[in-house]
Amino acid sequence: MVQSLRSALNRAAAGYPFGDRLRKHGDHRFRTGGLVVAVSILAGCGAGLAGEGATRPVPLSEEPGLGDRVGALRFRGGLDIRHDDPAFGGLSSLRVTPEGTGFTALSDRGHVVTGRLIHDAEGRLTGAADLTVAPLRDSDGSVLAGRRSDSEEMAHLPGGGWVVSFEREHRLMRYPEVLAAGTPTALAGPDGLSGLSGNSGIEAMAALADGTLVLIAEGEAEEERHRGWLGGADGWQPFTYLAQPPYRPVGAAVLPDGDLLVLERRYSWPAGVGARIARVPRQGLVAGAEVAGETVARLERPLTVDNYEGIDVRRPPGGPTRIYLISDDNFSASQRTLLLVFDLEENRR
Repeated sequence: MVQSLRSALNRAAAGYPFGDRLRKHGDHRFRTGGLVVAVSILAGCGAGLAGEGATRPVPLSEEPGLGDRVGALRFRGGLDIRHDDPAFGGLSSLRVTPEGTGFTALSDRGHVVTGRLIHDAEGRLTGAADLTVAPLRDSDGSVLAGRRSDSEEMAHLPGGGWVVSFEREHRLMRYPEVLAAGTPTALAGPDGLSGLSGNSGIEAMAALADGTLVLIAEGEAEEERHRGWLGGADGWQPFTYLAQPPYRPVGAAVLPDGDLLVLERRYSWPAGVGARIARVPRQGLVAGAEVAGETVARLERPLTVDNYEGIDVRRPPGGPTRIYLISDDNFSASQRTLLLVFDLEENRR
């Protein structure tokens, strides 16, 4: 308990959220005394911070009578995930194993979080276990630190291995299959990547079935048009992604039919947070195109919302496509790391 309390105090004393995120989102928030916040969290969470990590279920909505559906999605479980390692948090990207038994998440401070997913007999997500937190390495084998550690998105390549995008020092790095233990090599990015503003870089990235990478820059809150690229090691071709301001693209995943799901996030004070999931037809993803996705769902209060930044997709055998969302808590005691799971109901598009 002492270790858990110390961890909570360290997180709470840092304010809400950290300075980088204040600058990124243009928020202005009051700083809160760490002791008061930490005691409140521990009192409200019970065993939430006990041991190395713990989870507790969250509903789709705290208000009764709203059902289990939002847009074309049917809710299949949600978790509030906590861990007493101070490096845990800030999760900006999510990938789930094809079997749905485990996940890998990437923090925006250069750490990899992995865990095992637990489901009940009806396939609802009920827990996560065996949580681990490990640092990413730089190309010289050292642990990432400082400005070079702002990892934002990852894509798993069809032939194995990962590509990770970074902000502040904008770049793409290719990692081996064992992500946390691997030494990466640089992947030449598109023209214009290095010129993106500090916290408005590649936060949405996915690998298509043929290995083509799709990159979308987050941009600024007032922008509708966002820079995008298609390609990889053999070169890049630009396209434009049309978001719905104040939403900005922060995550991407590929559906079984090849369409692209883009997670858009709004984050402002005092309006709060919200998310939009958009579906972009695969045939529209061509060089020079302007593409806009059809809304699959919007997550707004009174639904369970936080700073959702990661999205992934899998197709269970014989079942509907599953969509996973994870939130970035900004290492703030006032936010949560949430993992939500939905079934995509195709006939409700």
